[in-house]
Amino acid sequence: MYHIFRTMARLTAGVASLALCATAGAAQINLTVKVENLAPANSISFAPPNQGFNNGSFDAFNAGQAATSPIVSVAEGGSGVDWQPAFAAADPTATRGTIGGLLQPGES
Repeated sequence: MYHIFRTMARLTAGVASLALCATAGAAQINLTVKVENLAPANSISFAPPNQGFNNGSFDAFNAGQAATSPIVSVAEGGSGVDWQPAFAAADPTATRGTIGGLLQPGES
């Protein structure tokens, strides 16, 4: 479970960093994001990854504070059912989505 949290935290931090960079220049760019499950073979799979890029107005979570229901829906349930609408409400112009299917060990 620690590895999942660490990987999700890194992914979230990376997305947040990219969002900050995008708002600083306000220029349209093409971006490629690679998500890779580095877990050992025959171990854990990730629920379909949710991703989003926005103007920085969506704050998914704050370190050291209780998780909000949108992030809980992703972290514990593997679903973006609460996360996607919260993201869209914070920034209707955001680019967001879900990568379909489980991410098996070694897959990207």
